[in-house]
Amino acid sequence: MEVIDNLKVILKDTSTYFVGGSVRALLLCRPVKDIDLITFEDPQNIGEKLLKAFGGSFFPLKEEFAAFRLVFNYSGEAYQVDILPVIGENLEEDLGRRDFTVNALALPVRGEISGGIIDPFGGQDDLKAKIIRMVSPENIKADPVRILRGVRIAGELDFTVERATEKTFKQYIQYILDFPGERVAEELRKIFSLDDAAKVVDWLFQTGFFEVFELGIREGYELYQNYHHGETVYQHLIDTLGRMEVLLKDNPLRIKTNLPPYLLKMAAFFHDIGKPGTLVYDQEGRTRFFGHEKESVNRLIPFMDFLNFSNFEKRVLTTLIGNHMRILSLRMATKVSGEAILRLIKDTGDLFLELILLYLADKGEKAREDLEFLWELKKFYEGYLEFKGKISGKEIMEALNIPESLAVGQAKNYLLKAWARGEIRDSSEAMDYLQRKFRKG
Repeated sequence: MEVIDNLKVILKDTSTYFVGGSVRALLLCRPVKDIDLITFEDPQNIGEKLLKAFGGSFFPLKEEFAAFRLVFNYSGEAYQVDILPVIGENLEEDLGRRDFTVNALALPVRGEISGGIIDPFGGQDDLKAKIIRMVSPENIKADPVRILRGVRIAGELDFTVERATEKTFKQYIQYILDFPGERVAEELRKIFSLDDAAKVVDWLFQTGFFEVFELGIREGYELYQNYHHGETVYQHLIDTLGRMEVLLKDNPLRIKTNLPPYLLKMAAFFHDIGKPGTLVYDQEGRTRFFGHEKESVNRLIPFMDFLNFSNFEKRVLTTLIGNHMRILSLRMATKVSGEAILRLIKDTGDLFLELILLYLADKGEKAREDLEFLWELKKFYEGYLEFKGKISGKEIMEALNIPESLAVGQAKNYLLKAWARGEIRDSSEAMDYLQRKFRKG
């Protein structure tokens, strides 16, 4: 609250207002680090006053109507202040353009939270009732990305979307294709980052969002699976997402990941979306989904393109989803060779442990039967990293008396395969092994 108090002092002689989520957070006694301001004065001048006081970076957001952003650090915390002009002839008209009543709130910077809030649409009552209610259907139609925001805010605050608002969401979600994918992606990242993302993603599904992109998720809503999973495909996706949320906090293999949680949760939710498109029945009448992991990737790629996902995000999702059946294949093999594990490691790269997490989330309680096997995979991977890290190209060139060339990489791969087969126990034996196999005279 110290930043808010300082900001009030700096701007006390201006016609400036806290607005939207900032006021909502103040009413709910939540920390406010993303501060939204609207002003009847020049937003640039307001921003420069704050820049002088707080430092940081100050830049325009939308020059066509003078919107600016200040980003700064205060007492080790990051803050963001957006300053916009009042849109319309008065404050009420500006608030009437907003998405939800709980965001259509304003507070003069020199005012007090108690009794000083401007609330023309009953947002304070909806906050008390824990309801997300639209300001108007027209505002949702004008910007259907607000549908994702409404679902997200409901999830963040543990609120309920009011019935008429929910109906409007379903009515206008189809128009989201006409809006920038980057904005949709940003809301999706926030939704999948929530602590209870499974519940919120289910709400999003009910709006018809995923149907707009023809991902096949609706097709799996009533499609029951085989003996591996007793529930419908859709319920399995939601359950896998929920289990991934638990595993990211604590898992029996003590796997730690540096990936953003939203990516692993997305991998969990989208991993089987290709099942409806690969459905066949075997001779016993059981459902089969041969190659569904590849079909899942194929369905996801156009969606990721629309969202303008980064190459990193695409690589994570396609690698995890496209390979998620391979650990099961290893588990079911009569004998698992080190070279087979090595091939999977090379195909997944630095995502091998995350693939194990996805396997755990996918199998649920049945994964308990596989923990010993998964521990061995994890141990193998850690040994691989250690062995690989101790083999240098310089040592290989000296051992074989060769210049720097493609042959060095080939020799390193040869050593890794030999290690995987158990022919080399550690890196100290590697160069002797190479010399015995390759050195002439």
